[in-house]
Amino acid sequence: MNLTLALRFLVSKEPNLFTSSDRYGYRISNAFDEPMAASLKSGASEAKASQILEPGNVKRVVEELQGCGLVVLCGRKAQLLTKEIERAGMTVVHAWHTGNRALIAKYQGEDVARASTALARQELRAQKWAKDLLVAIRAVRAA
Repeated sequence: MNLTLALRFLVSKEPNLFTSSDRYGYRISNAFDEPMAASLKSGASEAKASQILEPGNVKRVVEELQGCGLVVLCGRKAQLLTKEIERAGMTVVHAWHTGNRALIAKYQGEDVARASTALARQELRAQKWAKDLLVAIRAVRAA
């Protein structure tokens, strides 16, 4: 939901780069391909860095992203793949993970607190995330 909300903003601000407000209009890949949840057999909620950096997993991610000029890595675990993706010739931008827990932790403050409903707060956080993403994209392009 947060990504959908952010894409609405991104399409309005950068329609040449963000051409669809539908998240399925973009290639989305997980940093690790096995489902991870504390409730599953593994008991872990996310992959370990060593699992993400396994050569087979790195190869999978790079192959899934082939043809992408710009790759947005959301969250610290995904960002472990930066060097490998850049080596494959793609431009990488870092962003916060779009999950509620990450956005709530990152985007606090009076303006968020003043929002009248939970949905309004969620929309505001998603918009702030999107603004930060645009700043990061512009910085990478200027470098």
